[in-house]
Formats: sequence, structure tokens, C-alpha cells
Amino acid sequence: MSTINIADVRVNGGTQSRAAIDRGVVSEYADAIKGGARFPPITVYFDGVSYWLADGFHRYEAYALAQVYEVPADIRQGTQRDAILFSVGANASHGLRRTNDDKRRAVQTLLNDPEWAVWSNREIARQCQVDEKTVRRYREEASAEKPQIAPERTVSRGGTTYQQNTANIGASPKPDQAMREFGTAEPAPEEGAGQDAASALEEEPAADDPEAKVRRALARLTTDGLIDEVIGLRADLDDAKAKADAVTRERDDLRAKLKEATSADLGRALGNAQRRADTATGRMNEYMAQVKRLEYRLRKAEARVKELEEMEVVPA
Repeated sequence: MSTINIADVRVNGGTQSRAAIDRGVVSEYADAIKGGARFPPITVYFDGVSYWLADGFHRYEAYALAQVYEVPADIRQGTQRDAILFSVGANASHGLRRTNDDKRRAVQTLLNDPEWAVWSNREIARQCQVDEKTVRRYREEASAEKPQIAPERTVSRGGTTYQQNTANIGASPKPDQAMREFGTAEPAPEEGAGQDAASALEEEPAADDPEAKVRRALARLTTDGLIDEVIGLRADLDDAKAKADAVTRERDDLRAKLKEATSADLGRALGNAQRRADTATGRMNEYMAQVKRLEYRLRKAEARVKELEEMEVVPA
């Protein structure tokens, strides 16, 4: 079993599928940890850069409260989206029992996602570990008028997964009616960005435009996920700036030592110090580039949040 420092685990990427953290349970877990109790490992997904927490948010909070930082972990290879998909079905058979709000949040996480929303009710129910009728009810609630079915749905039968075109099921509507009746289900007002967000997405620049890619990535996030992303980007930006400052100080210190080298060992000191200075400069440039990337992503995320606030989706 692996261990991980909870300081390395990211919890702000929309991978939390519960409606809320129960602070009373966190406190009980923390007391148990201090008393020597052992808990199952948390589950994280590693994408090569970040560790995304997918299961064990109450345990994570309890470890932090108990000031225990090296914790058991089930570390899996995967992306942030892999962690989100895993989280919607977590705790169905273990841990703190899920509430109806927890189940609703899990289902709506998939219904609010452009890729997962086209899955069949049965597949979403399987992923979220809920009844198919529950998914159907939430999908109906997300529609302003009546249940809407996407033109293509991901269906699994007989061990085979394929795309099923549902446009011809039932009566044959006129072309303009088909676009309305079989369009992607519109998310409920309190959970998604609404039709205005979808319209904004359609008006994006060309696919190879870096700004368009950022906007599409942000548009795929739920409102809570978007807010978490902004918070996470700010934390990453502060961390990158701190690293850049530290490397800058190290470089300046090495250059000062280089100037103080005596004539007796000037040649050797010059070579060693110059190599270390070059290495530090390279690291500084790397961190500065990271700072620039994070500042760019942060600006785009904050602009998106501002758009949602203007649409009164996110409280100002």
C-alpha cells in the first residue's frame, strides 16, 4: 500500500461529489485517528503532474485536523475527469452513507457534462450507483418543458458499447422540431450555466485558438467546479511565484559567491559556480514560464466566473 502527503493532494478540481462535508463526522474521524485507528486508503488519480482526490474527502479532512500528513493512499493513473467519474459512484457501499442530496449532485455532475450527458439513463445510473428512475427524474427536472433525448446516446449491451441514434424513435418530427426536441438536455438553473453559457460556447473562435480551448475547458465545468478551478489556479499561481522567487534568490546568492571567489581557487570555483548559476537560471525560467501559463488560465477562469455572475448563475 502506498502513502502520500496530503499537501500534495488536490481537492479543488470538482472531484468532490458529495453535497457537503459533514464536519461532525470529520471531528469523530480525527479523534479516532489520534487514538490510533486505521482507516482505508484514500483514492487519488495521478495525471503526471497533480494528484486528484476521488474518494476519502472526510478522511482527508480528518487527517488534516489530526495533523497527520503522511496517509495511506490508493494511487491510480488517470486524469482529473477520471477522478470525477470515480467519485460519483464512491461511498455507495462504504464510508458515510450518501444522502439524497449527495446522489442528486453525483447524477447532475454527469448530466451537466457535455460528454457524459449523452449517456443513457441506465449507464449514468450504473456509474453513480443509483436507480435508473432516479436519473430519469433528474433529467426530466433539468428540462424546462419535458424530457429531452440527445440525438446520440452511449449504450452498452452484450458487452459492446456503441453510439445509438435516437432521432427516429417514436414520431418523426420536422427538422426544426427535431433540433428542439432531441437537443442536449438543458441543465437546471441552480446547477449549470444555462442556455446563455451554451450560446457563448457556440460563438467561440476557431478550434486551434488557445483562448477557445481554454473557454471550452471552462465551459465543461459545473459552477462549483469552475469556482474550485479558480481557487486552485490562484493557489498554483502563488506556489509557482514563490518557487520562482526562491530560485531567483538562489541564483543571486550564487552569483555573489562567484564574485567573492579568491584568486587561488578562482578557476575551479568559477566553473562550479557558473554551472550552478546556469542551472538555477534554467529553473527560474521554467518557473517563470509556469507563472505566465497559470496567470493566463487564471485570467480566463476569472473572466468566466464574471460572465456567470452577470448571468446571475454564481452569486457575486
